[in-house]
Amino acid sequence: MRATKLKNGTLSYYVSKLLTQNKIDVHRTSSSTHLAVTSISDDELEICRILTKSTQRQIIFLLLKHDTLTFTELRMLLKKSPATVSVCINQLFIQKIIEKSYDIPSNRVSLKNKEQMQGIVNEYFPTQLEKVITNTIEML
Repeated sequence: MRATKLKNGTLSYYVSKLLTQNKIDVHRTSSSTHLAVTSISDDELEICRILTKSTQRQIIFLLLKHDTLTFTELRMLLKKSPATVSVCINQLFIQKIIEKSYDIPSNRVSLKNKEQMQGIVNEYFPTQLEKVITNTIEML
């Protein structure tokens, strides 16, 4: 509703119409509902779900921009608490989105499949990536 600026009833009408035409699928969890085009693969859909979480999305976008970052660098760029960054990194690691390399004195993280992630971001989240790049430039 926020993205389209449509009222709830209008949005519901168009979503119902797209569902009956088999143009989109609805994926519900206990806490959210996701709409996706029917042509999206399960892997891409899972990555899109991850990209709807703000801090995880920011981490992924930063790793797309910087390739590899330490925990401290991520924490500084995100301006989040160490606990928040740690939890998000661990979730992304469990979901096999990022990989960790153990480097003394600080561990490094990077995307497991950067090309796939870049393609999904370009396809489904192009304006989000532009916002992150702009915000990073402003921070520097």
